[in-house]
Amino acid sequence: QGRVKLNIGGAKFETSAETLRNSQWFASLIGGNFAVNLDPDGSLFIDRDGTHFRTILNYLRMGLAASRGLELSPAQKQQLLEEAEFYQLHELSGMLACPAVRSRAKVYLPSVDVHSVSGSTRLKHLCGFVHEPGKCDCLQCTRRRDCPCNRQGSAMVTTAVKGYRHNAGEPIWEVEAFGHVFEVSSSQLVMPCEQKLDEVLTQFVTSVVRKEVRPLQQQVSDLGNFADAEIVD
Repeated sequence: QGRVKLNIGGAKFETSAETLRNSQWFASLIGGNFAVNLDPDGSLFIDRDGTHFRTILNYLRMGLAASRGLELSPAQKQQLLEEAEFYQLHELSGMLACPAVRSRAKVYLPSVDVHSVSGSTRLKHLCGFVHEPGKCDCLQCTRRRDCPCNRQGSAMVTTAVKGYRHNAGEPIWEVEAFGHVFEVSSSQLVMPCEQKLDEVLTQFVTSVVRKEVRPLQQQVSDLGNFADAEIVD
């Protein structure tokens, strides 16, 4: 009860038991569910690097508002994410992940791929019009000018990152596309955090199309139950 002293890898902190109970991990620890190591001064010793624990503690006090104004390099963000995962702060982990949970983007894929996966014939293309793949009648086409839809049409698909977790240390994202939620691991694609969101999610969805959606379509088509893609008109 009351105040709690913490020794995180040699870095000393002090907070309230009430604050620590905002974490299920800490609630279990101070609730007596696990064996604890106490320093001579009564501090609770946790064998972790204390570099980012101030941010962890502020998150327990303030929620995601604690991340406002933080300036972290990609390496520092990854270190903080690992600490958030250790303390089972999944909301914070999702915010720190790249791409972050709740990230949304409209991405373009070859319309023939979108058509083959979704079954939809009228798709919004890069030219800005909604039409069937290879049947564009935009102003460029009517004037016989070069139009992307006459070469390799690209159709718009909405995507969203719905969840994030570590799976035995390997990041796993849950990505919604084509009306389904798919799991994509970091080993399937390269995602520098400096990369633009739409580029990252394009990689996600392309990976889904190539590795998961087409096999899934084949399996589900036998049941006649494959959902249409989520296309923005």
